[in-house]
Amino acid sequence: MLAIPGKTSQLSALPDFMKNQWLNLNQGNKWKEDLLLQHPMLTFEGSDYWVGNVVEVQGYSNRFLLEKFFMENGSRYANAFQVYSGHGPLLNHPDDAYFWSCGNSTNFAVSVPKYKIKVNKFLSVIQKDSSSFFGSGFSVSFCHIKIVDCTLVGVQFRLWSNTSNIEDFKRIIPGTSDLMKVVICLLNMYSDNTSGNDSKQYNVYNSYLLYFAAMPLEERNKWENTLFVCTSNHVLNAVEMLPPVVSNLVVLEKGVKCYV
Repeated sequence: MLAIPGKTSQLSALPDFMKNQWLNLNQGNKWKEDLLLQHPMLTFEGSDYWVGNVVEVQGYSNRFLLEKFFMENGSRYANAFQVYSGHGPLLNHPDDAYFWSCGNSTNFAVSVPKYKIKVNKFLSVIQKDSSSFFGSGFSVSFCHIKIVDCTLVGVQFRLWSNTSNIEDFKRIIPGTSDLMKVVICLLNMYSDNTSGNDSKQYNVYNSYLLYFAAMPLEERNKWENTLFVCTSNHVLNAVEMLPPVVSNLVVLEKGVKCYV
């Protein structure tokens, strides 16, 4: 399915935070909040942006630490923490969360509140050890790791130190230093009767089928988009067939490499 042109764009969907609407599964609370359903990266104008990246954004002098991607009113957004730096010996922003000082004239801070940034305003990724964070030429890596540990806590620390669950999705493309693109494809699996005769009334088998949850309803219900998993001719019931199916689902949850 991932390799079929015209299908791939229907298999994955960002959480949709459109207000006063719940027409699709990706507008539900689980899709919005469950860590396993969050998209770790997206591609914009040929560049891949990952949760945990620091990016330059059009119209802002400060950088932003990306925390989450989502949809709203048909546009792609990111929640992000603003990164301040190079403002003299002390930072004095009303929403400063954490900061540290490297020397007497350079410093760094990450905001407490999240900002909502349009993805189409992204300009580029800024390396976290880049000297561009400081006006006096010091890079973040110049600061002792203990200072970072004591200053950043919670989600800001996990994002900055690349220790969030997003790291589980990262795979190096063989022979390069680039990361493979990641697509989150949610599956709905269900058990139903499949008849060995012309009617379900007779010779009924227990079967498992699945479909991609992000597909539009009219596409999802087509027979070619309903995937057959397994069946049993009265030997096993639906519950007894589950153990090997669950083992395969665990493998999918950990991620499968695809080359298309």
